[in-house]
Amino acid sequence: MKSIFLHAIRNVRPGSTLLAVLSFTLLCTSAAKAATIPITSNACGYYITAPGDYTLETDIGPCEDANGLYIFASDVTLHLNGHTISSTCGAAGWGIFVYGAAGPLTGVHVVGPGTLKDWEIGVAAFTTSNSSVSLLKVTANCSTFTEGFYLDSTLSQWTLLGNVIEGPGDNQSWGIFSVASGNTIVGNSVNDSMVFSEGSSNNYIAGNILSDTLVLYYASNNVVFGNFVSNSVGSGIYDYAGSNNQILANTTDNNKGPGIQLTGGTTGELVTLNQSLNNTPWDMEDDNPACGTDNWQRNTFKTANQTCIH
Repeated sequence: MKSIFLHAIRNVRPGSTLLAVLSFTLLCTSAAKAATIPITSNACGYYITAPGDYTLETDIGPCEDANGLYIFASDVTLHLNGHTISSTCGAAGWGIFVYGAAGPLTGVHVVGPGTLKDWEIGVAAFTTSNSSVSLLKVTANCSTFTEGFYLDSTLSQWTLLGNVIEGPGDNQSWGIFSVASGNTIVGNSVNDSMVFSEGSSNNYIAGNILSDTLVLYYASNNVVFGNFVSNSVGSGIYDYAGSNNQILANTTDNNKGPGIQLTGGTTGELVTLNQSLNNTPWDMEDDNPACGTDNWQRNTFKTANQTCIH
């Protein structure tokens, strides 16, 4: 885990957003010692309905067709304290479910170390802002569809920092799937795709390490900075019908599709200072005639499908 943070810190510009989330995580981690509300039950479906610092004192599960733990209150910090919340492959359920049922929540923070194992969705979050998940491991050794994190369109100002997502499921599964806007996704290690789908805008996606595709799908005004994508079964960064996204200083090497691909009528995309080598069939590809309104500048690559790519 330490190596992931060092990788992110070295390769992401130390702006105020990154420094803020790193400082916040250190505070949350050190605050674990002061947590005063222990969770001692190993039963599935534990509810947190009041503010406070909570510490998991036992593993939960395996759960079958039930959620592991619910957070229905603002100003909650949950320390997994090294424990595991688990399901069984194929069972319907979410490891941690964050939801503002009576109105938007704020200040919900889930802090590792800890593991969410074999869930349909590891963390699902709705109707919440100014919240975070950090230092978790989400893993699944399943043949069924799974997601590591699901961020709903009702979210804003969330941070995912330093999480590890391994083997989320079948080859159509997603490590992180987001339709949310205004969030910070920094320093995560993901061996499945990260998808920012229609409606996702103004997200800061930086310093993540992926072994599958980072997808922008009808997404706009996002900053994709300093990510590392290699050995994907498809494109490294795939931008479909996006607008005004900034794809900056990423490394997309040794993928089985183009390292960076813009398609579906992208408009106003800025693609600059990226390295893209040894990809198939092109290192860089823009499917708009003469690159349309996309702007490719100062990238490092060997092959491209058009001369407008620089």
